[in-house]
Amino acid sequence: FDPNDGNRVVAASTIRMEVSANAGVNWINSVGSPGSFGGLPFANNPSLVLIGLAAGPKFGGGTRFYATIFNGLDAGSPLPAACQSNSSLPCKGGVYYSDDGGYHWTAGTGITDDSASHVTIGATPGTVFVSQNHTGGYPGGVYKSTDYGATWATSSSGLPSCNISDLAAAPSDGQVVWAGCAYEDAAQPGGIFRSSDAGANWVAYGSGLRNPSITGIIVDPTAA
Repeated sequence: FDPNDGNRVVAASTIRMEVSANAGVNWINSVGSPGSFGGLPFANNPSLVLIGLAAGPKFGGGTRFYATIFNGLDAGSPLPAACQSNSSLPCKGGVYYSDDGGYHWTAGTGITDDSASHVTIGATPGTVFVSQNHTGGYPGGVYKSTDYGATWATSSSGLPSCNISDLAAAPSDGQVVWAGCAYEDAAQPGGIFRSSDAGANWVAYGSGLRNPSITGIIVDPTAA
C-alpha cells in the first residue's frame, strides 16, 4: 500500500506486476496492459520471478516502491536470445524501483549476478536492504543501499551462506536489521541473524529456537 495514497496498491503475482488506483476494486497488470508499465523485464526474460515488494519514502517526499526479482536460471547463464540481440531491453533480475505508483520502473545497480529475493526499508532515510539466496550458484547474502535503491553494495560480514527466507529492518532503530534463514541441511540448519550496525556485521541470534528453519520474520514497530 502507498503510505501517501490509500487508493494506490501494488501487488506481485510471480511474473507480473499488478496495480490498483482505487483501493483494489480494479486492477491492471504488466502482462495484460504492457503499455501502462515500463522498465520491467518479465516480458523479455521468462526465467525471472517477482518475490518481494516494499514501499517507503523517496528523496524529496512521496513514495518509492521497490520490487525484488529472482533469476530462476543458474548464475552466469546467458540471457535470452532477444536480450542478447537488443541490449536496451530490460532483461535482468535484481531490484527495481518506481516513483509513480508502479507504472514505470528503474533497475538498481551493484547486486552480484542481478538476482534478489527479499526487501525491507531501513529506518534511516534512503537505506534499503535486500537479500539474495545462494541457490543456483549465486553468492547469496545481504545487500544495502543508502541512496533509495539506486546503487547497492554487499553487507554480509558474519552472515553464513544461507537461503535467507526474510529480512526485517527495525522500524524505529536504523542500526538493527534481522535475517531469517531456512533449513537446507545439517550443516546449514537455518536460524535467525541480527545486525546492530546497519547490516555491516551479523551474528547468530535466538538461543532456544525449537525449529531453526525460519520462513518469515517481522519486527514489532514499537520495540526494536
